[in-house]
Amino acid sequence: MNESARRDRPDIDPYKEGGPQIEKTVHMARELGIMEALSLVAETGETQHLHAGVIHMRRGTLEIAASLYPLPDGKLLLLIENAWQMKRRTNL
Repeated sequence: MNESARRDRPDIDPYKEGGPQIEKTVHMARELGIMEALSLVAETGETQHLHAGVIHMRRGTLEIAASLYPLPDGKLLLLIENAWQMKRRTNL
């Protein structure tokens, strides 16, 4: 968990044995298919890239992507990105 995630979820101890439950810390874990991808990366050692559908809003769109990487010590690294794209203004 990064610092902002720890501030958002002070009830979760990321250093506790087994770490935090993914569904509690990553709100879109099911939509992204993170649990299945974690198992796949742990079994195969191959990196996985996941994308949630683009969320359309009045001011632009938001895409959520996750990448899972196996680390040399056997742990898995989960990175989540939010890509916000503003709509272009045509009436300037």
